[in-house]
Amino acid sequence: MLLLSRIAGIFFIFGCGTLLHHLFKWSGRSRLVAPVAPVNESLWEHFKMFLWPGLLIAPLEYALVGREHPGFAAGTAAGLLLMPLATALGFYAYTAVLGRHVLALDIALFLVAVVAGQLTGHLVMTEMRPHTWMQFAGVAALTLMVVLHAVTTFRPPRFGLFRDPVRDCYGIPDEPGLDTGP
Repeated sequence: MLLLSRIAGIFFIFGCGTLLHHLFKWSGRSRLVAPVAPVNESLWEHFKMFLWPGLLIAPLEYALVGREHPGFAAGTAAGLLLMPLATALGFYAYTAVLGRHVLALDIALFLVAVVAGQLTGHLVMTEMRPHTWMQFAGVAALTLMVVLHAVTTFRPPRFGLFRDPVRDCYGIPDEPGLDTGP
């Protein structure tokens, strides 16, 4: 049953993440939406497309099957940490080879990262012997991810991962008349 919920999570995260990509623009650039939806085309902002859908589905998954798996929090955190890591590594690798980004490869990479993260989470939940410290670390990692994404939306560090290559800016673009939706 856990494997089925993880597979359903793949579709949920991919679908919701895709919608999140446009939510900031659709909201009229609402600062209330900014912490949960990408505000620009930086790689970091796109990591929200994994985080929020993954966190949204986690309580439902826990209620359905998670109680049977003491490593649930650690597995959820492992999966949600792997998704952006796999995306960053894949993105920087293929753009180094091609010299540019390709939208079809970005979408494929998004899907591959979601699948890898969900399956990794499943393995952690089922194959690793859970310890209390792992559960605590999982909850702490998830909390840290939420805080980092909220803070860096409004105060992004000035280095590559946070830079919007389309508008050459960091954080929320200032141009009020510009179509700023990712």
